[in-house]
Amino acid sequence: MSRFFQNAGDSDSSDSDSILSVESEFSGDEQQQQQRAAGGAAGRFARAAYSSDEESDSDVKRVMKNPKEKHTDELVKLAADILKAARADKWQAVATNFDKMPSVVKKLKGLLRGESLPRTYIRSLVKLEDRTVKEGMSKEQLGKLSSHDARAFNKLKQRIRKHNKEYADAIAAYRENPVDSADEDAEPAAAADGSASESEDQAVPAAPTRAGRAVPADGSESESNDSYWDSDESDESSSESEDDRQVGFARWLKKAPAKGDDAAKKTKKDRSQRSTPAPAPAPPAAEEESEDDGFTKVGKKPQKPKKPEVTAESLHEHLKAITDARGRKGTNKSETVAMLQTLLNVASNPLQKCKVLMALISAQFDESAGKSYMPVEQWNRAQTTINDLLAILEANPQLTIHETAEVHDDKTDAAYAGEPITLRGSIISFLDRLDDEFTRSLQAIDPHTPDYIERMRDSVPLYVTIARMQGYFERADLGDSLCRVVLRRIEHLYYRTDQVNMQVEAAAAALATSGASRLAPPGSSVEATIHRLCTFLYEHADPLLRIRAMLMHIFNHALHKRYYVARDLLLMSHIQEAAPQADVNTQVLYNRALAQLGLAAFRLGKIRESFEHTVELMSSNHQRELLAQGVGQQRTQQLSPAEEQLQRQRQLPFHININLELLECVFLTASMLIEIPSMAAANANPETRRSTTCRVFRRMLDFNERQVFLGPPENTRDHIMASAKALADGNWVASRDYIQAIKI
Repeated sequence: MSRFFQNAGDSDSSDSDSILSVESEFSGDEQQQQQRAAGGAAGRFARAAYSSDEESDSDVKRVMKNPKEKHTDELVKLAADILKAARADKWQAVATNFDKMPSVVKKLKGLLRGESLPRTYIRSLVKLEDRTVKEGMSKEQLGKLSSHDARAFNKLKQRIRKHNKEYADAIAAYRENPVDSADEDAEPAAAADGSASESEDQAVPAAPTRAGRAVPADGSESESNDSYWDSDESDESSSESEDDRQVGFARWLKKAPAKGDDAAKKTKKDRSQRSTPAPAPAPPAAEEESEDDGFTKVGKKPQKPKKPEVTAESLHEHLKAITDARGRKGTNKSETVAMLQTLLNVASNPLQKCKVLMALISAQFDESAGKSYMPVEQWNRAQTTINDLLAILEANPQLTIHETAEVHDDKTDAAYAGEPITLRGSIISFLDRLDDEFTRSLQAIDPHTPDYIERMRDSVPLYVTIARMQGYFERADLGDSLCRVVLRRIEHLYYRTDQVNMQVEAAAAALATSGASRLAPPGSSVEATIHRLCTFLYEHADPLLRIRAMLMHIFNHALHKRYYVARDLLLMSHIQEAAPQADVNTQVLYNRALAQLGLAAFRLGKIRESFEHTVELMSSNHQRELLAQGVGQQRTQQLSPAEEQLQRQRQLPFHININLELLECVFLTASMLIEIPSMAAANANPETRRSTTCRVFRRMLDFNERQVFLGPPENTRDHIMASAKALADGNWVASRDYIQAIKI
């Protein structure tokens, strides 16, 4: 007989021998029957230990669901997850689950056969639309989100309204009778819990009890299971001393409960509840104040100190502190602008106002640093501030601002009495930055939208500011700054026709508040004004400004059909020799002048001259880059992001561009009128040497002749090729008709 069934009090058997015997004797039915005869508790213990794995695999019943129930539960779970993630502002998770829903809905619709979708799904669509479209998020709220969540929120906001149109009737019905219940959110969890509990109730294996617990010896198996699950782990620690006194298999037998066990358990439960600390009530405000006397609170959000009072006498100290803090890390640029506005209101004389305004203009430009272009509102404020500075300088001729002046003593500003003072600063740099930001905004705005036209209206106030600054520099006799501002004024005039410039000058004269300029007196024609301004630069400016002024002058003459004047000015200046060594912007201006000369010659019937002016530009495959009117596709080389960004910054605004389709039409027409007679003369006299005047045109014509099937001409190039063929056949009437049919 196995030692396992010996008396529990046998002193010859040890605990280790009992455990080893259990592991070796659980292999046969006969021994299991002997174990049942020896004791019900030991038999049940051995049977449970032996058959727990078998029964756990065979008795578990899986819950089977039809496809309709499966897809319904999946859709309800997705809807609940979306609502939960939306409440936590986890919009990336919302977008992920939202993308999964259409496929589930499509499968479920095929199974429902006319039945309505789950109400939780409709409720999630309504809540999502209210949260994204109706309520939305401010810029500060979006700034608090991560970049992925913010991007997901914006995409979801654009998609949800279009998505909900399909369920408009169900959404309207839900809005009439909304049900905001937490039960719907818990549907998937409840379904999952219900299925799990059902499977547990249907198949609970006869698992062995854990260490320290055994079934009672009365043979009641259900009671042993119940008593096991109802037992508390804390009973083990309380019975350790008693288990130490037991030896053999007696240590594994369950003891009869004592009368005081229930009371002991209740006492332990109460003791555990008392051990959990309750939240302490908030102390009254009076006690906090009394405890904080004499101490300074330290934390992430310290109390804001009181703003110091600013007076006219202490203004220079505050202005110096703000100026020194400019450019430092952590400086709030918006607060700097607000503080300078406060100092401007406190300034008591023109000298202090000039100093504060110069610092304010710089701070306003710094506020938009890092952006693609300055926002329109900030640009308007900066322009108003510059006009205020010009108004003070015009009203006080004794005050001048120069780049090379000495630093003025700030301590005597409050006692200023009107004596002549020259301040250090650069007004022309403010104007350059203002004009450049205006150009950047035109580059960034879509030219085919009303926003571009609305932005173009600011060009007239900007031109007025340029004219006012030119008059100030003339009166102050600042030669270098005057040349730069005159060039800026020419840049706003040279590409427009005289009719448009007359309207601009009239509007500028109505808005101007200062005296007339000697370089551009009122009442003079636009041609005379541009001529005076360019002549001034020819005499006083440095070489780079002279070249740019001359190219603009040539462009303006060619634009108004003064071809011979423009051509003579180009040939006498020898700009074509210096242009390749100039900077990129000057080279672009040179290409524009040549293109405009070619158009002017074509208008006058100068076919040969038009061809010569445009052949070099049109023979290249990079017309857009050469004229700064776009970034073309690079087949041979790949531009780096920095180079592409640099090319986009060089682009001219849309309203300044030359029509490339018109330029191509002029070039191909001139090439046709030169090349076709040359080809005819070569065919008539075989001894004549065949020379190709325009290789680009000849290549296009040869390619067109090799085509097997040719339809009617569609674009400009097709019309000119058809016209060239007709002209080569001697049919000049058809050639003329093809040219006249071109629509640009």
